Amino acid sequence: MRDVGPYEMTSLWAWGMGTWYPTIRFDESDLLTRELEKDPHNQDILDNCRMSDTYCTTAGVTRHEDYSDAGLQNLPLDALAGISHGLFGRPPVDGFLGSYTETVTVRSYNPRTSTAVVDFYVDNKSGFESFEHAWTQHGHNTSSGPGATIEEKFFWTKTVQVGEVPPGMVELAN
Repeated sequence: MRDVGPYEMTSLWAWGMGTWYPTIRFDESDLLTRELEKDPHNQDILDNCRMSDTYCTTAGVTRHEDYSDAGLQNLPLDALAGISHGLFGRPPVDGFLGSYTETVTVRSYNPRTSTAVVDFYVDNKSGFESFEHAWTQHGHNTSSGPGATIEEKFFWTKTVQVGEVPPGMVELAN
């Protein structure tokens, strides 16, 4: 799945790939994972690690969150992203994944170098319930045929310099 991005995954889901591959695992070498890493939501998490003296400094601390897609209001932005291949609108990975569950765990923290190793795990299901949730509550997932549900599991690791100002941000003087 190295070169599969959101457009290709949408096609694979629509054509029923979930019939044969109900679960697909993506790691940091996969294109879809790299796009998810760059998503503004995940960049905010990394910025929190960089700027806070406590957010990522305790090994073993795990944060769970359900990233919620706002639904109908994003449809025009998702369509614009699709038509323009990501030049306009929301990031294409947002349009494909929609809502998902994310777990962020601080694997280790080195106080001498102020670096934290942070693991990201995202779990998502692409199916009719997810695809149609914006306008109807009547979508029903299926395990075979066109639109067969695919569960995507993403995993990647980042090393973060704690206590630094993220690129592009200006530190204000006291």
